[in-house]
Amino acid sequence: MKVKKRTLINLFNLFLISLLSLIVAFKGNTRDTGLYFGVFKNINKFSSNPIDFYKESGVEFGFGIINHIVHFFTDNFTIYSYIISFITFLFIYLSTNLLKIRFIDVLLFYLPNLFITQQLMQIRQGLASAIVINAVILLYIYQKKIKCSILLLIAISIHSMSIAYLTFFVPQIKKYVLNQKYLLIRLILWFILIFILCRIVMQFSLLQNISSRINDYSVTEFASSRSFFELANIRAMIYFILFVLTAKYIKNDSYLTLLYIYSTSLALRLGFYDFYILSGRLGIAFGYSEIFLLAISLKFVTKKLFYFVALFYLIIHCYLTLNFQVPYMVQDYFSSGYLE
Repeated sequence: MKVKKRTLINLFNLFLISLLSLIVAFKGNTRDTGLYFGVFKNINKFSSNPIDFYKESGVEFGFGIINHIVHFFTDNFTIYSYIISFITFLFIYLSTNLLKIRFIDVLLFYLPNLFITQQLMQIRQGLASAIVINAVILLYIYQKKIKCSILLLIAISIHSMSIAYLTFFVPQIKKYVLNQKYLLIRLILWFILIFILCRIVMQFSLLQNISSRINDYSVTEFASSRSFFELANIRAMIYFILFVLTAKYIKNDSYLTLLYIYSTSLALRLGFYDFYILSGRLGIAFGYSEIFLLAISLKFVTKKLFYFVALFYLIIHCYLTLNFQVPYMVQDYFSSGYLE
């Protein structure tokens, strides 16, 4: 009976993933869609040299390989969008299985924010983040070194921001993260260390010298400053406090791993406060852990009221995301400019 129940749950979750992927597949001209449409339609025209490919297309070579594979079977952009979305959801689902939590629980926190902002726009980062966090869980909880290393390389080849996750693949860092002793002090020290490193990077313009793309951003509005106390940062601080308080009771390695990843996210957000896009992109990349932490911590705190709280969160955050964070999304979704 247990096997049959598990099979039914898997089938239901796959149906849910398929349904949500269809929503993405039929999107209109959302921000960044024109870029992905152009790359997909002209994939055979770009250089086979990874460096030149990046310069010509504006996307990483690994993502180009995915485009080549899909384009070999079909040149339909709707099918292509469906496949990318399905793979993203699949890695989130695989992570929930590894963490032994329900996919539907995580979905309630994923849909009103990351689903809207990444699967409908920043699909490269969304896909890479889903893959790389799966890799970290495999390494920290299941010690699958080869598998997680392959996934890390794939994630980096899809979106270069994933390279920041290399920190968590250092053996000494793993030992530090999985140590329950003096957790609060350790988290504070970790946060301070990441924050200081960010300030050193900004002080000496290290990233601008390493990456031409970041150097290009540094002379645009994307390099503007953001307030320490803007809404997104305040929200992250509140969540971080919730996660730390809950960690006192949820003493397991998976929760600790996600907590340190989220601590990194908050430190990056604040540490790169004077480089808006870097603060946001890196903060979101590590902030991906939020959807799993919310599902675990709120279920522990609210218990029987969890689904009431989660649905309330879903409704409120959908409203906030669509009205303040990306107020153009609904109009963009139903437009089709990139097809012309």
